[in-house]
Amino acid sequence: MPQDKQVKKQGTAMQPTAALVMTMAAPLYTEGVVGKFMEELDLSSGIELKGQCDYICPWYGEVVLDRKFLVHHLASAHIATSPCPCRVVIPAAGMSPLALQLIEEWNSDKLAEVIEFDIAGMPEKKEIYQHLVPGESHRLKCSSADIKSQADLHRILPEPRTLLTTILVLEGITYYLPPEIITHLLCHFSTPDRRNRAIIEYMQPCGDFSPGRAALPKGVFRCIMDACGLEKVYPYHISDIKRIVELVGGQIIRQYSLTDMEWLRTGENRYFPRTEDGWKWCADVEL
Repeated sequence: MPQDKQVKKQGTAMQPTAALVMTMAAPLYTEGVVGKFMEELDLSSGIELKGQCDYICPWYGEVVLDRKFLVHHLASAHIATSPCPCRVVIPAAGMSPLALQLIEEWNSDKLAEVIEFDIAGMPEKKEIYQHLVPGESHRLKCSSADIKSQADLHRILPEPRTLLTTILVLEGITYYLPPEIITHLLCHFSTPDRRNRAIIEYMQPCGDFSPGRAALPKGVFRCIMDACGLEKVYPYHISDIKRIVELVGGQIIRQYSLTDMEWLRTGENRYFPRTEDGWKWCADVEL
């Protein structure tokens, strides 16, 4: 996640945007060890930001639920069908419990390790892991690193051509990244036989979906940009993602719209009855 302006907080360190996302995603994480993980988080720093977003779109949390459900679904499906053990790499991981979900679901024969990194919160996250799942903390690797720093990426990214299948998860971050950084990450994990995978969640430009919906993501992201001190976000056309993937020798298996995501999660399309009603997409990629 991008760095927010500093706020006073108690408990586990949380920045406003991270707290906002986890508050919206909380209904997915109510049981088991992920439920206990959520209890360790202080989400109070996101209250004001959530109020601003709710004023613009009271149901924006559905977008977060849909994307997180799909990303977990795809990652787990790839682990299940991989002929060899997997490694999951999650840049800009924030306080997402995806790693914990996957570790809880898959033993070391199927999932060797999950590597997470971000510019803030990783030491605290590692402490929570050691407290909640001490027997599995060796598979949960948290490091402090900036996804926009070539030096940090060189230091933190594992060797792609090993016996492990790598699943790269880019969720909640592409809208803050220029195309060259996404290209670099995908290129690092590209293999001749395309045995690695990438899950790329991204946002479309306003002209690519229904004009009647444009004010919703535009307003919400304006609130987020103000909280983070950001001046720019990076939307991507479907064709942009296809071009980047093909540039590094990869291939898109499928593109999921918000209509697809909502249907997979809920079995209905209450908020996104048409593909053009949504502004988020997720590409499932072979690398």
